[in-house]
Amino acid sequence: APSSNVAYLAPRRGNADVTTVALRSPPAVSKQEDHRLLRGIPDAKVLLDTNLIGLAPGIREAVLSGESRGQEVDLLQSNTSESRKVVASTFRLSAASLERADALPAVLFLLNLLSFLAPDSADGPQIVSTGARLQGILAPDETLFELFDPNGGLLTTLGDDPILDTSGIYLARTSRGPRQIFVNFADTRESDIARTRGATGDDPSTAIASKTVAKLTETGGTLTREPYRNGLLFVFAAVLLLEWLALALTPRRNPAATTRRST
Repeated sequence: APSSNVAYLAPRRGNADVTTVALRSPPAVSKQEDHRLLRGIPDAKVLLDTNLIGLAPGIREAVLSGESRGQEVDLLQSNTSESRKVVASTFRLSAASLERADALPAVLFLLNLLSFLAPDSADGPQIVSTGARLQGILAPDETLFELFDPNGGLLTTLGDDPILDTSGIYLARTSRGPRQIFVNFADTRESDIARTRGATGDDPSTAIASKTVAKLTETGGTLTREPYRNGLLFVFAAVLLLEWLALALTPRRNPAATTRRST
């Protein structure tokens, strides 16, 4: 196998990294560990398919275990101690399985798998959750010079340890050079962040609107409303009402009398 990180989904026999076991019946889940591969998936049995294979226990860390007719097997394995990450599962991920209406667990597993197998890079982009502190992200020998928030504003300078509480992409200038920090907007804590108000106590949306008006005023622009919309809607409503009245007042012909005259 290549030296890079790798995932084996429903591997065949003869694999150098994974030892498979033939089963006589589809396995049932017996134990599920709290692992980042299954983050957001409370019941991993929805991932299993009808493959009659298992993974030999004890080869790597068992993330998901099962039982088939009294036979204990692993259904999902991973390792973090070796120089390369290896993940093996007894189930597949196909295009059809990801397109079903109930495919959310499979999509979550795929995203977790890609995140778990992503190579580590000390100088590369960092992916963190909201609420993380910057000093916990930087290397011990790395010094922060400047940090810019997702809107491009200077957030902090040398010596500070800010909390990254807004989703988006931060830019940090450090002794190792510039680096991007991706703050995860999907984290559940994002909705619990206390939104700061402006200096006047106004709502942030009001402050943004005030800045927009001030900027237009500086550049000579103007803000205008549409004065004709309500009038046009009234005219259309009046035309429809008149048409309905005209149809209601138009005398209708008697079909029976018309038939007798033609006869």
